[in-house]
Amino acid sequence: MLIFIGCQPSEVSPKASTDGEALLDSASNLIALSRSDEALPLLDSVVVDAYADDTLRAMAKAEKANALLMLGRMQEALPVCRLAIADGERLQNDEILINQYSSCGIIYRRLGMGDSALWAYRRGIEVAKRVEAKDYVANLYNNIAVVYVETDRFAEGLEYADEATKWAREAADSVELYSSLATKSAALLRQKKYHEAADAISREFTQIMNLGSIPLILKTASPMLSAMVKSEQLDVAQHYMHMIEPVLAMVPPESNGALGILEIRAQLLHQQKRYAEELQQWQQIAELTQKNQGIPKSRILWSMADCMQLLGKTPEAYTLLSKAYAMADSLKNSDVDRQMSEFSIRYKTQEKELQIQRLRSEKAEQRAQMIMLVWSLALLMVVLIAFIVIAIYRRRWMKQKQEMDVRRSYIEGLESERLRLAKELHDGVCNDLLGIQMLMAAGSDTCNDRLAAVTQNVRQISHELMPPSFDHCDILTIITDYVENYPIPDCNTSLQCSDTDALNHLGPTQSFELYRILQELMGNVVRHSRPHYLNVTIAEEGGRLKLTVENDGAASLMTSSGDIMTAAGGIGTRTTAERVRSMNGDIAATVSEDGVYHVEVTL
Repeated sequence: MLIFIGCQPSEVSPKASTDGEALLDSASNLIALSRSDEALPLLDSVVVDAYADDTLRAMAKAEKANALLMLGRMQEALPVCRLAIADGERLQNDEILINQYSSCGIIYRRLGMGDSALWAYRRGIEVAKRVEAKDYVANLYNNIAVVYVETDRFAEGLEYADEATKWAREAADSVELYSSLATKSAALLRQKKYHEAADAISREFTQIMNLGSIPLILKTASPMLSAMVKSEQLDVAQHYMHMIEPVLAMVPPESNGALGILEIRAQLLHQQKRYAEELQQWQQIAELTQKNQGIPKSRILWSMADCMQLLGKTPEAYTLLSKAYAMADSLKNSDVDRQMSEFSIRYKTQEKELQIQRLRSEKAEQRAQMIMLVWSLALLMVVLIAFIVIAIYRRRWMKQKQEMDVRRSYIEGLESERLRLAKELHDGVCNDLLGIQMLMAAGSDTCNDRLAAVTQNVRQISHELMPPSFDHCDILTIITDYVENYPIPDCNTSLQCSDTDALNHLGPTQSFELYRILQELMGNVVRHSRPHYLNVTIAEEGGRLKLTVENDGAASLMTSSGDIMTAAGGIGTRTTAERVRSMNGDIAATVSEDGVYHVEVTL
């Protein structure tokens, strides 16, 4: 059996930081000294202490279960042990779990519930192997070996005892090593291999005594002495009995270890034919079993009856024997009840395990559904992000394409405009200057008139190249000057503006664009028609600015099929259209039956 804290009497716990820890340390030391009855009140104080944390209370419950176990109060120990296991599971405290699965297995074994004991031991082994606690693994394998030995399954008992020995040697734990040897000795003893059973311990007993562990000394001495008595090595058995007398005096006589040695002492006295002393020994054992029922009452009565018979007290022997048989029948019935109780516990345990398995399956299914949902959402998010990225990229690409088209159109318009201006300068101004030079050489008087015309042409070209600055005059003044001085032969030019406020609200950039649009429209008229009149109208309708250019020269723009000429022919050039779109406007051109060409720009 494991002691949770303070495994050796000589060990002194460090000064506890709280009263609860100090009480727990004191109780652990008392248990190590086999004074478990004195430890119980201290442990109860820790369990009910409102200021103690959960771990401290769980450790106190574990120690209480160990103390009750050492006192042989199995029925009381079992529920406390279960509570400690539940706390250990909740707190995920592996040390509590290992300790209490071991204690719980011992309690089940003492109550005759072998299957439950094996379950508890194996659960403890799982935890101990997980945390690589080799000494605990050795202890639990040894406990399993004890269960098999007590149920006469000696081959399995010896197998598990050897397994415990192996783990104990790996852990370099002498206590667990000698405990497993004690189990092996007990298995050999039950098989009536008395000499082997005695030798398994006797050759190690000096080292065992040197360890100074009282529980270990009593545990190993019991199968060794019993084997020596049964093999009639009475002198050797008496020698070892004297050797452990000082140790026996240090423990409560009602403890499990002490009772086992006292029973072997009674058997030794019987073999030595010292029946009166044997009877006194059995009477002492009977009194001690009032506190610890470690030895069946019926067996004590049979042994006492045998002593009475050998001492010639036949009536007393008969009375004790009758009680022993009656108690044996009662124990037999209680064994049936105990077996039914164990079956009920196993059934409930299986039901709980099935319920736990169902809950785990449901949680696993929910987890799988959650993972699937998360992956679906993640995939949907990726697709959505990809769609957004593609849409943004496409939008940017379209915008860049539009910007490139605008730039290309603008550049093409500028190139066309440069070509036109170059043609105007070459064919117009240059030829006029050449003519003037020739007239001056001939001494003509018409040079002044020709110079005035050249000046007007140059002025018009400069206006087309760059409008006057808007810092010195407003857009209406600039437009009026441009329209009224536009050189169109034999054409009446007029400008009407019904809403000067609308023009005044235009900024410099918008004014410049409006001026360029008007230039282009009037330039188209001059380049591609021969109008008799040209009317420019500016008005405000519904919060929008409307520019209208109208002339009667459309007849010269008609194709042979009756359609109006396209922008390539000079009507509504792409540059003008781009300027209109840049101001969020519309442009429309119509031709009436009488040859009036009407262009309307709405900004």
